[in-house]
Order: sequence, then C-alpha cells, then structure tokens
Amino acid sequence: MPVRELPSGLQPPVVQVKVDYKSASAPIIDEEVTQVIEDVIGGAEGIKNIDSKSENGKSTINIEF
Repeated sequence: MPVRELPSGLQPPVVQVKVDYKSASAPIIDEEVTQVIEDVIGGAEGIKNIDSKSENGKSTINIEF
C-alpha cells in the first residue's frame, strides 16, 4: 500500500507487521522472516524508521512513515 493511501490522522503514521511461525527459533525467524521483510519494506518511499523484534515463533516489525 502506498504511504499516500494510509489513513490520515495517524500520528506518527506507523504500520505493524506480525508474523507467527510457531516452530521456528528466534535466529531462524530473524534470518528467514524479519530480515526478508525488512529488505522488501526498506525500499518503500517515505520510511523514517523500521524497528523489529525476532522471538521464538514470531516476528514483529514496526514501520514509521
């Protein structure tokens, strides 16, 4: 979704991506999920910050525009 299509009024505009991968360890989540998503999202226009956390069974990525 282009940044211009985000709902107005978000202060600051933040999108959160959560991925559950129940059987995976934190290092696997980081390598196979979190880093891959960060690489793809990192090229989007208007991103100010990407903050992520890889844990056993899940990845959480916060993107601030």
